[in-house]
Amino acid sequence: MTAQRDLNISKVLYVTNTSTDQWFIPGNQSQGDNPNSGTMAQRLADCKILVGKNKDGTAEIGKAVKPNTLADW
Repeated sequence: MTAQRDLNISKVLYVTNTSTDQWFIPGNQSQGDNPNSGTMAQRLADCKILVGKNKDGTAEIGKAVKPNTLADW
């Protein structure tokens, strides 16, 4: 039997050039993993749905940050 361990990660940071850039290319969303498929806004929305919230949708687990500083947009 293997022991189950909880990871102690508070947030996953995605460095982007601008606040409106997509920060993850989801391979199983409607626009697929092709950056030329769908608009940037559609792909960004898919990113936030796929990796932006907890399972229950309450807490932010992924977010975009500024390059070099990792400051919030």
